[in-house]
Order: sequence, then structure tokens, then C-alpha cells
Amino acid sequence: MNVLFDFDTVSRKPKIVSEYLDQIREFFSIEDKALVFLRKRLGRNMPVRKYAITNKGYFDLPFFDSICQNLKIKFPSVRINISQELSKRIINTSIVGDVVDLNFVPRDYQRESVLKALQQGSGVIVLPTSAGKTLVIAIIASTVLKHTSDNILILVPDIQLVQQTYQDFLDYGINENIISKWTGSYELTDTKIVIANNQILLSEKQDKHALERFNTLIVDECHKFATAEKISKLIKNVKCNRIFGFTGSLPECSFDVWSINRIFGPVIYQKKSLELRQDKYISKVRVVSLELTYKHIPTFTKPSMSEPTAGYEEEITWLHTNEYRNSVISKLVNRLETNTLILVDRIVHGEHLLQYLKSNTNKQIYFIQGSVELEERENMRKLMEETSGVVCIAISKIFSTGISIKNLHNIVFAAIGKARIKIIQSIGRSLRLHHTKETATIFDIADVCLIYGQKHFDERARLYLSETIPIISTKLTEQ
Repeated sequence: MNVLFDFDTVSRKPKIVSEYLDQIREFFSIEDKALVFLRKRLGRNMPVRKYAITNKGYFDLPFFDSICQNLKIKFPSVRINISQELSKRIINTSIVGDVVDLNFVPRDYQRESVLKALQQGSGVIVLPTSAGKTLVIAIIASTVLKHTSDNILILVPDIQLVQQTYQDFLDYGINENIISKWTGSYELTDTKIVIANNQILLSEKQDKHALERFNTLIVDECHKFATAEKISKLIKNVKCNRIFGFTGSLPECSFDVWSINRIFGPVIYQKKSLELRQDKYISKVRVVSLELTYKHIPTFTKPSMSEPTAGYEEEITWLHTNEYRNSVISKLVNRLETNTLILVDRIVHGEHLLQYLKSNTNKQIYFIQGSVELEERENMRKLMEETSGVVCIAISKIFSTGISIKNLHNIVFAAIGKARIKIIQSIGRSLRLHHTKETATIFDIADVCLIYGQKHFDERARLYLSETIPIISTKLTEQ
């Protein structure tokens, strides 16, 4: 098999020229379940696959290395040729030179990931939650500044993480005169390092041409870009010498991984959570599944072709206000002497649980949701670091990423669904080392007698096993 990688000077895009293009495109495609369902529902003969490469062979330049790597695995006899036009555009952006020392000495794997990033010049780095990604990012940024004249933009998911990352950089020893924050409350300045939240780039008030001054881009939680079309398109148009994506876990869906590769390039370094637990860089962890069976279950609407998720809303609404379920959570919370984080997906559930626990426990109970000011969230984090016996209910999308609490021993999955990355990152909230903690415990409230409750727990259980996390099962039945 001969494959030519060329560059189309008219469309300004790289492209594949090969008689095997159709085979290659099929290899980099997946069946779109939504389109399959739509075709069945409408009874039309329509395409049901999504392709990472266009029908004319065009692809995004950062995707080049990933295509080559996968082709060599899939087709061992493939002969890859690169045109001169494309070669001119594949620029070596590696940095050779001493790595900058900061106030914190990096662990072995942190230093390895830094060296790999500097050597490759771009790519995705996968470090589990609690592995210390922020320190790695700080060392990369400092080293890039030492050896180049680049301006660096660091993107994090939300405003709270802008402040946390900024403070971490100062603690690491980075000069405050070369670093600034860019959010709705802070204007963009001309410092060498700018830390911003993703949303600021999408604001209609922002001049997108301001991004042109940045030569290096570092994105934390880059897996979010797999399905975030607006910001992904914006980032693709930023012409950077170096671009790095950091994540704690890659998506399961191949197409989502390719979507990340098309922006940041291939995965250049990866460390698994199990390795860090074995090397005692992070805490041990176990799952205690509380598998609940209820006495009086109402009849929910059954799913059908026209309404595949019929009954789902009915089921979760019933669960959120179920007296027995909430009593199990309250009794659990009363027995735990260390700090506990209870994750929920919906505000109405969190509010109901807050009132129930306040009436049935003797603990300090707090609820963190989107409307809670950043200062109050930070006060909550400090309280949990400094004391024990605190219970914090939180919306999972707020606390599943970025929030660092070392003195956190227990997490209760009161309603967290089956989303792989969210679950892994939620577990990671409890894995930071603390002198009072040897093993973190995840309490999984599993509604095994219900349709969606059982399905979602089965998915979570498979995930725990794949992450080599031991599960202790406890079956509880309403009397």
C-alpha cells in the first residue's frame, strides 16, 4: 500500500493521495448511533458513519502523526511518502536545553512528561487526577520562556481554576511580573504567561485577534474539546508554534480521541493511575457499593423506539426524593468521621439532600453549586483542608475537575450516572496524599432494582475493574 501525504496550496490543507483512500477513511470512522437511530425512525437510507478524514482526503495537520502511527499498525506493509509542500509545513518545534527548576522538585514521571513535551513540541499528555499536572505545565511554560521569545496562553476549564492555577504558579516560584489572569473580571494584558478560562475566548466582547500574539498554547482538561465545537474551531485557527493538551483520562470513543488529536497532535506521554498508586505517589482507593433494593417501586413509562429514554426522568426524580435512599446516605454520613464529598448531578437533588441531611445528621453540611461565589468555594476548600467531619454536597461537573483537597477521605456517588471521564476524575478528587489518609473510599449508591439504576451501576462497576479499583459490595433492602 502506497500513501502520499500532500499539501493542497489552494485549500491550504494537508491531504491523503492514495488509491486506498476509501479504506483509510473507513478505518478512521465510527458508526454514529444517533444517526443509526434517526435512520430507523425516519425510515430513510442515509449515512450513519462519522469520518475524521474528508471524502477528498483532507485532514487537520496536527492529526498527521496519529494517522501515520495508526496506518503502520493497521497496514504493516504501508509505504508512506511525504511531499515537499507538506514537509515545509511540518515544523520542528522541539526545545533542546536545560529544564527550568522551580520551588518544587518534580517526581520522576513529571520530569519525563516535561522532557517528552519539549522534545516533541506538541501533543497530548495524559496524567491521572492528583498526578500534579499543574506543576508539569508550569515547568514546561518556564522552560519555553527560557529558550524562546514565545508568549504563552494557558487555558483551564473555569474561572475558579484560573485563580487556583495562578496561585500555584506563584507558589512554584514563577515571577508575578510575567504572569496574569484573563477572565471576565480581568482584562487581557501583555505578560509573557496568561492564564484564562475557556469561556472568555467565546465571549462576544473579546477580540479574537488578541490570540495572534501567543506562540505557545497549553490546554488543561483538553478532553473537553472533543465535543466542544465552537472553542475547538477557534483553537484550530490559532497559529501556535507549540500546542499541548493535558487530560486525566482520554475518552472511550475513538472519534473523540481523534478529535483531540486533530487539535493537539498524538498522545506523547501517558501514566496510569494504578502505577501512581503502586509507587505511592497518590492514595490507595476502594469502592464500597451500597446496592439498594426498594419495597414499593412505582410503574415507570417503558422505553420505546419513539421514546428510548422514557421513564428515565421519572426514575431519577423518584430516587432523588426517596426517603429510604436518603436515610441510607444520612446514616452513612453520620458514621464517617473524616471529610466527605457527596456528588450529585442536579441542583434540585442537591437542595433536597441538603435539607434532609441537615435534619438527620449532626454534621456541618454545605452545598456547592454554580451560583456559589468563588470566594465561598475557596473558603469551603480551606475548611475541609483544615478540619475533619465536614460534609460538602456538590454538583459533579463543578467538583469532578480541578478542585484540590488533600484532606478528603470519602466521596459519595449519590447520582453520577455512567460518564467515564467524569467518574474517573471524581475519584481522583480523593487521591491526593494526606498524612491522615492511607486509603480513600468511594461510596457508590447503586439502585440495582431499577432499569437505569442497574445499567448505570453496571457501567461504573466495569470502569472500577478496568482501573483495578477493588469493590466491596453491600446489599441493602428496604424493610
